[in-house]
Amino acid sequence: MFFRLSAGATVVAAAVACAPVSKLPEIDEVAAKRERDIQQELAFRQFYNNSRRVHAITYPLLMAGADLCGEQTARGMGLFIANKHGFKKDYHAAAAKVGLGDRLAVAGVAPGSAGERAGAREGDVLLSINGWPVPEGKDAGDKLKEKLAEIGKAEADPVLTVRRGGKMVTLKLETDVVCGYGYTATENPIVNASADGKDLRIEAGMLRFLSDDDELAAIIGHEIAHNVMDHIPKSQANQAFGSVVDILFAGFGVNTQGAFGRLGGAAFSQEFEAEADYVGLYIVARASRKIDGAPYVWRRMALDNPADIKSKHAAAHPATPHRFLALEKTVAEIKAKRAAGKPLVPEKQDPAATP
Repeated sequence: MFFRLSAGATVVAAAVACAPVSKLPEIDEVAAKRERDIQQELAFRQFYNNSRRVHAITYPLLMAGADLCGEQTARGMGLFIANKHGFKKDYHAAAAKVGLGDRLAVAGVAPGSAGERAGAREGDVLLSINGWPVPEGKDAGDKLKEKLAEIGKAEADPVLTVRRGGKMVTLKLETDVVCGYGYTATENPIVNASADGKDLRIEAGMLRFLSDDDELAAIIGHEIAHNVMDHIPKSQANQAFGSVVDILFAGFGVNTQGAFGRLGGAAFSQEFEAEADYVGLYIVARASRKIDGAPYVWRRMALDNPADIKSKHAAAHPATPHRFLALEKTVAEIKAKRAAGKPLVPEKQDPAATP
């Protein structure tokens, strides 16, 4: 007599046959919970410090680039304001250890900002703004954003009442004019940063990769420049034009599978990236940051991804040697303008020379 095993049973049997043979340490669940809490706190502190770092670098760049942003400006205080509810629930216990609870508090003050000039300090707990009681709890951050937008539309300057230790302190802010882009640090380990026309994202991998703040400023300036120069809507317009061609071919029974739309979206991609490098470095220089190290970011990038060293026509970004050399020339151009007392404004092509 014999029995036929099902496919599922065969897999189970194989798994048992291939099981580990070493005697592994037994893990106490109480100890595992304790270690899990330690790692959650470490992860929170890294994310929290990354967020504060991005704020401290990005806000002054948005101030410096304000007159390049056209109508995309806003009024800002330069304060990173948070409570524990601004972070995922797993981080709430760790957030309490850095002083974040239900009430919104100042977690960072950008250098040179309205908040710094008014005397705001990290740890200040927000009680009211222009007489409006600042809410607490889960939705407090969203409600504060709405109130600040309302104050901004009225072109009024905010007056904050905060609790500092056991004292009440009044802060009168003369708001800054800034490029009106949002910005955030993420926990994504990829070495990348991006812009979508409205907001900036700086991934955790990029923050780890660039420990030098001036180098990170060059990357953030690059992303701000994408928004300043309207690269995203321009790319979308190019893609839309290509999609029209796809539709025309479809009318003749030819399925292009969106090829022309993709080609249109990629049109001038390398040129847009080069322009963002150029304009972005001007923004960094206008914020009085060091710019000499900016080209060397691309040598480091080349080591991280050697495939980008060689030029490729279909690539979205210029090759790293081109980016290094172009930024070297941009550094020299900016330094020459500084020495001559000229304004730090990016050069533009002569319209007559543009094809």
